[in-house]
Amino acid sequence: MPAPVTALAAVIIALAIGGCIVYRIRPRILAVGRSCSHRGPARPYTVAAAHDTMQRLIDCDVATCHDKASAYRVLVAAKVVVPSDKPARHLGLA
Repeated sequence: MPAPVTALAAVIIALAIGGCIVYRIRPRILAVGRSCSHRGPARPYTVAAAHDTMQRLIDCDVATCHDKASAYRVLVAAKVVVPSDKPARHLGLA
């Protein structure tokens, strides 16, 4: 069994043992690394619209979704989101 599949299985088992509801998070786990069809906003987001976009596109990845990446940059510029100085795996930067 390839290492990524083994690691994913270990995470799912650990979450199940910990009492998490695996069926609710499974789509998010499977969506990691997938590209999406969101092409970015026609005009720059306001901070409120960026916040709504981040919530609406919760299953999208900042590294592959143009809409979510645009919203993320607006929130960082407005200092609503403060990125870590460490590479973040969930942002596709590690």
